[in-house]
Amino acid sequence: MAAHLVSVGTFAASGTAWPIFLSYEPDAGVDDVATVYDTLGLEDGRLMSGKHIVHPGVMLRVRSKEYSAGWSKLSAACDALATITYTNNLLLANVSLQGTKMFIGVDGTRRRSLFVANFQLTLKETP
Repeated sequence: MAAHLVSVGTFAASGTAWPIFLSYEPDAGVDDVATVYDTLGLEDGRLMSGKHIVHPGVMLRVRSKEYSAGWSKLSAACDALATITYTNNLLLANVSLQGTKMFIGVDGTRRRSLFVANFQLTLKETP
């Protein structure tokens, strides 16, 4: 998911212009940043073959010095994720926004705005 957001230009793999991180968000060095976290998924049942259907959960958190820039970046990321497909053992068949995008406040130290969006993924094995 993070790789897709980098490949379409929404975020950067590194640097100081909107980098994206996985499961860790540095406090210092950059104000405008995104982070992808694993969250609660959904076990959707079992096929007749015995295979369980699981939809992993993912949270995208955006932190920004400016409220409007952060909201715009989160909105752009949600739009980019609506068109994602992958072929690397797994096909990411669908990314579903769970609920709505949210402003969750500001961090206590540097007054940066925080936004989140939660997603459920539908994965399919490729031959």
